[in-house]
Amino acid sequence: MQLDLTEQNRLPISERWVLRKIYGPTQDNDGTWRIKTNEELVILIKKETDRKIYKITKTTLGSTFNQNGHNKNCQKTN
Repeated sequence: MQLDLTEQNRLPISERWVLRKIYGPTQDNDGTWRIKTNEELVILIKKETDRKIYKITKTTLGSTFNQNGHNKNCQKTN
């Protein structure tokens, strides 16, 4: 299914609207509340993506290597 140009332009707007609802408003130093900017949303999503990548890497590598850093699937040869 292909999206036409109008739908392609509307999709990021909808995504940002949902993200603003999820992450909520931001309180400035003077105590006023405001909605998050697009740049702030991008930073939050990047942090979340990096956190997921780290967690996946830690889980997959942690199951392969023991605490001494040796691969438990390989046997030591003399």
